[in-house]
Amino acid sequence: MQPSAQPGLTRFARHLFTALLLAQLILPLFFTLQIVLVWIGADALVVAPGRARAIVQETPLPAIFAPILRSGLIMAMLYTHYRAPRWTLRLLIASLLIHIVGWTSIIGNPYFDAPTGYVTLAIGSALLILLMLNPALQKPRA
Repeated sequence: MQPSAQPGLTRFARHLFTALLLAQLILPLFFTLQIVLVWIGADALVVAPGRARAIVQETPLPAIFAPILRSGLIMAMLYTHYRAPRWTLRLLIASLLIHIVGWTSIIGNPYFDAPTGYVTLAIGSALLILLMLNPALQKPRA
């Protein structure tokens, strides 16, 4: 394996990618926690109990399972980013597709009006661009 021409830049890109992955993980974990708390009947522990219950009741199933699946995929990306980088791009594309399906499913819900879909898509796009522009991120570390 050849060392990168700019190891400092590659190291910065790796750290930036990790930071963006962690930022990407926050919203799906939050929504997963809210959904699970509503499902088990612990509505009093969610941010806005009445609103959260209405959102979960009116949300189609793909939008319910999307944050749960994405949380797992993003955690897998954190692992593969350092251990098996060739899988990171595949997992990122799967995560973005699941996000788009879940997001388009929830758009029809009159109770859900948060701009989180745009934020998640922007971070996911930044991750995708970072991976595509820096191919060293897709190769194992030396």
